Amino acid sequence: MVALLDYVAALVREGRTLVRDVEEYKSFRLDPTAIDGLPGITLNAAPDETGPIWLQIDRLQEERPPSLPERLAGIVQLADDPDRDPVLTTGDPDNPERPGEDSIREAFEAYLAGSWRPWAESEKPRRQTIRIYRGLFTMRQSARANGTEELLWGLGMVFWATKDGGGTEIAIRHPLLTVPLVIDQDPRTFRLLVRPDLDRVAQVETGTFEGAGLRGLADWAQKVRQLLTHPNPDQRLDAQGGLVPFDPSGWEPLLRDFVALKSDGALEDREPGGLPPRLTVVASSRIFARRPSQEALLWNLEALKAEAETKADLPEAVLAMVRDPADHVDDREPPKYRRVSFLPGVTHANGSDLFFPKPYNAEQVRIVERLAVRPAVVVEGPPGTGKSHTIANIVCHWLARGKRVLVTAKTGQALAVVKDKLPEQIRPLAVTFLGYDPKQKRELSASIQTIREIRSKLDRRTEADGIRQLQGELEKLHAELAGIHHDLDKLGQQALADLILDGEAVKPADAARELARAGDEASWLPDRIDTRPEHAPPLTDAEMARLRDARAKAGRDLDLVGVVLPLNLPSDQEVIAAHRALLRRGEIEDELRHTPPLRGAPGQEELEAVVRRIAAWQGEGRELAEACGRWFEGVAAGLRRAPPDPRVDAILSFHDRVSIP
Repeated sequence: MVALLDYVAALVREGRTLVRDVEEYKSFRLDPTAIDGLPGITLNAAPDETGPIWLQIDRLQEERPPSLPERLAGIVQLADDPDRDPVLTTGDPDNPERPGEDSIREAFEAYLAGSWRPWAESEKPRRQTIRIYRGLFTMRQSARANGTEELLWGLGMVFWATKDGGGTEIAIRHPLLTVPLVIDQDPRTFRLLVRPDLDRVAQVETGTFEGAGLRGLADWAQKVRQLLTHPNPDQRLDAQGGLVPFDPSGWEPLLRDFVALKSDGALEDREPGGLPPRLTVVASSRIFARRPSQEALLWNLEALKAEAETKADLPEAVLAMVRDPADHVDDREPPKYRRVSFLPGVTHANGSDLFFPKPYNAEQVRIVERLAVRPAVVVEGPPGTGKSHTIANIVCHWLARGKRVLVTAKTGQALAVVKDKLPEQIRPLAVTFLGYDPKQKRELSASIQTIREIRSKLDRRTEADGIRQLQGELEKLHAELAGIHHDLDKLGQQALADLILDGEAVKPADAARELARAGDEASWLPDRIDTRPEHAPPLTDAEMARLRDARAKAGRDLDLVGVVLPLNLPSDQEVIAAHRALLRRGEIEDELRHTPPLRGAPGQEELEAVVRRIAAWQGEGRELAEACGRWFEGVAAGLRRAPPDPRVDAILSFHDRVSIP
């Protein structure tokens, strides 16, 4: 393991580019002493609620140069740049010499002395502040987009011209310590606030001095790193205590110890004009930007190496990287998992609980099974195949079992996708570090703060009771699930068993195919029937054939099948007699209907005529009743029990008429 860490460290050193001169950082570089006093710039500003402010830059606006007098218009080249003096010309591009009139020259000199030079002197420092503001603003935008550069405040400038072991000259002009910075912006005033990044540890720039022959450099660096990472905040050397550029007293002792590495080393009060041949250190500083240094990685590799040398038992996942591959297949039996969502052949009715909050498949279960008995599992798949989904399930499973899970990725975007896949209740428990820009740092701080708050409010006894209650409910669910699985198995077995139709065994698949081929042939049958005995056909095939022949013979007279005719139907003569009696009675009814009503005291003849008509009408009724006979009474009695029908009503009305005595 130690050899592997040494190899990785050697690769890092081989691939990095050593910068020994701070002047080589071209993207952004400032000397704090050179900008002190510029308009709109404040060093060591008052802290705000976020923390200390080491550099504050106001958003200034450029002021235009003073306007030219009217008589100089057109003959003076005027640039909007305080570093470029106006030029007096003739106005002719081919003849840029000044005109000969002395009065114009005097007016031009008066403009320079009275207007231009005072403006230029006040505008130069303003423009310098504006350039610094623009540079830092651009760096802030770049850090938010991709984080390709880091901004640092270097402390303890080292000046030294020396040679390496091979006699090659080495020129060193570089800070000894660097403090990471962040750039915030006031949303109201747009002022830029450069402050120390309190979430990152200061770095020791030991790489700058590699090959310079400084014995004891590693021990000195280790001592400084212990101060920078001390677990006790009161003894830790950081931007909140001791490591402040405006008060060197907190870090000057480190410079003295460094100077002591060389017998002729010196700690000076002022920076030298060049590079002296002896090691010279000054308690001054620089602000600069560069690509993220590999010093922190090398530092971590050294820490891992020290732990590997002293720790007896290393994790299996770490040992797997240095052990020879196994020459046999690991035949250890993986654990069995049970889950509310059942996968036949994958999850089981008995076993350990599987805590997957999201949908899953057999492959995801096998990954967890192998992780339980193997040091590592490799899962491959193109984009969009559910790797992030799987990682989210596995993270939740191990968290539920009391484990800690570290998820790493090549890009912050990949980690952000995994975090979004976590359930909403689990997401606050994920300490997420996706980059160095201010937004990501705020999210990291928020994650840590959330976990602290959850832990501070945690009542172990209450949580233990809740866990026991949930475990009881889980066992109950598993019992109910086992019953459901039993019923499903029974239904499945029934669905696969042969069907007995007319004493013949039929495969369910064959029955399904036949039903599919039949299409809509049996759709006219609305009843739900199956193979139970009570649903067997009531007729044999022979009986069904005879029934089909009888139906064909009945034809349109099918409705008359089963109708029983009366046995005492009237004869033809009786029907004719009844018809004639009915006609005569109708004529009498018409006469009676048109007879004027009797008024006053009718005469004897008039009354007798009415009586004769009524008697005739009654006689015809008796004759009609005798002609119809009793068969009509039987028909009428049956029709009165029939459903309402206009035709039935007509027959019954006729019956009532002929039945009147």
